[in-house]
Amino acid sequence: MSVTEQPRHAVWEAHGRLPLMFVPNAGQLNEPFHFYAQGRGFRYAFHPDRAVTTFYTVEPHLSAEEQSLKGVHLVWRFLNARPDIRPEGAAMEKGTFNYFRGNEASRHYSNLPSYRRIHYREVWTGIDLVFYGQGSFLKYDIILQPGAQAGDIRILCEGAGGARLNEKGDLLVETPLGTITDPKPVAYQEVEGIRHPVECRFLVRPEEDGSVSLGFETGEGVLSGYPLVIDPVLDFSTYLGGTGDDQGGGIAVDASGNVYVTGFTFSSNFPVTPGAFQTTLKGAVDVFVTKLIPSGTALVYSTYLGGSASGDQGFDIAVDASGSAYVTGVTASPDFPTTPGAFQTAPGGPVNAFVTKLDPSGTALVYSTYLGGSSSAGNGIRVDSSGNAYVTGSATTGFPVTPGAFQPLPGGSGDAFVTKLNPTGTALVYSTYLGG
Repeated sequence: MSVTEQPRHAVWEAHGRLPLMFVPNAGQLNEPFHFYAQGRGFRYAFHPDRAVTTFYTVEPHLSAEEQSLKGVHLVWRFLNARPDIRPEGAAMEKGTFNYFRGNEASRHYSNLPSYRRIHYREVWTGIDLVFYGQGSFLKYDIILQPGAQAGDIRILCEGAGGARLNEKGDLLVETPLGTITDPKPVAYQEVEGIRHPVECRFLVRPEEDGSVSLGFETGEGVLSGYPLVIDPVLDFSTYLGGTGDDQGGGIAVDASGNVYVTGFTFSSNFPVTPGAFQTTLKGAVDVFVTKLIPSGTALVYSTYLGGSASGDQGFDIAVDASGSAYVTGVTASPDFPTTPGAFQTAPGGPVNAFVTKLDPSGTALVYSTYLGGSSSAGNGIRVDSSGNAYVTGSATTGFPVTPGAFQPLPGGSGDAFVTKLNPTGTALVYSTYLGG
């Protein structure tokens, strides 16, 4: 039975919503780590004395025979740790994993358990490390028992191009695929069910071999007799743009952790993907719409969106359960891309709002419409479970309103508007001015 593209996409979307699960390596993988979790574009592995994070992508423009992995491999080694520590699975799941490779029974592994957490006990005296998932991101807590010293924590990051702190106290780890950003840590003590915050910051310390290690320092106010939890999170940060001026306008995240960004670009070499809806800059300034994988290490798609004028800008973006992106902003282009049968296929004035729905692959428009009279701009957009799009922004005279709307005429020279578009983008459910 063949699998069509739509069900395949649905399967991937459902898989992406699964929680991160850690599986013991009982020999099914010929590598020395004890536990691992993996998904599209990442693998996390846990050895006795270190954790390893791998982010990768496949070059999309190559044939199946030519494709190769491009990625980054970071080792987080626990310095001066107890020599006999071992990772343990914690919070066991009900499901199990089976691996059957080849016809040799020695290579078959069944009923392997899965866990929500990986626990390293007493890595340093009185200090535990706990790893777990937040979507596909890896999160970790450091738990200090009463009397334990935060200064004993030393973690060496191998495989990075450098590590530094920014002015906010975030840790920035440079890699060939972008910058890993570990936000300034949060620390707290829980007393009788109430969390008491404790000041905490990263330390980046030089080692004798010229490398740098990561540590933590806490401020005053630590309560004696209670555990202390330091709670950072690994995340990914990357530049997005070409050689011109590029600005982000809106961002959204779907249930699988994919990130959708819109804005505007002056760059003729803005990063776009093969087969995207619009791969070249048409005006001096165009909208861009970009979808990144959850780890931030690769593009799912990236496309221009615009006409021949120089004032096309994306201000906000929303995403529905199927992965379709809804974008609004402003356009001055008389040839901004619209779709047949859309609510408004021609501009109502020199500057109009627009509403565009892109399919999940970023290769085609589901619908695209102008929305305006003499002058308007779309500033915000949301979508409901039925696919209706809700848009707000600013408008002057001539903006399209519906019979019986709350406010059919502008109250001043420029008013807000609230508009609901039907799921096909062909008609207004309602549209009203809102202003004094």
